[in-house]
Amino acid sequence: MVRMESSQRIPPSVVQTARYFLKAGEVVTRIAVLVSIVVAIFLAVHLAPIALRGALTTREVLENLLFISLNLLWAGLTSIAMDKWYPASKFKPLGLLDLLAGAFTLISAPPAGILFIVAGLPFYIAAEMISVFKIEEKLV
Repeated sequence: MVRMESSQRIPPSVVQTARYFLKAGEVVTRIAVLVSIVVAIFLAVHLAPIALRGALTTREVLENLLFISLNLLWAGLTSIAMDKWYPASKFKPLGLLDLLAGAFTLISAPPAGILFIVAGLPFYIAAEMISVFKIEEKLV
C-alpha cells in the first residue's frame, strides 16, 4: 500500500488519470444503460408476434418476460444511481453496482452486460486512486 505524507505533492498525472477513469466509467455506463433498454425493446417487439400466435409455450413467454424485466430493471436502477451517486462522489458503489448489473444482464443481454462490467472497472479503479492518494477535493 502506498502511503503519502501530507507534505508530498501529488503528481498532476494521478489526478488527471482519475478524472479519465471517472469520465470513462460514466460514458460507458450511459451507453450500457442505452444498450440494455434497446435489447429489452428488441426482445419485446421481436417476441410479441410469435407469442400472440401461440407459437411459444407459457414457460418460454415467462422466461422472455423475465429477461426483458431484468434488462429494464438494471438499466433503470443504474441510471438512477448514476444521477444520485455520481455528483455525490460515491464512485466505489457505482463501480460495484455496474459489476452487479453486468453479471445479471450478461445472461439476457450479453452486449449490455459486457458494457456494464467494462464501466464498473474504471469507477472502481478511480475510487481506489482517490482513497489512496486522497485527491477527492482536487477532482472538482
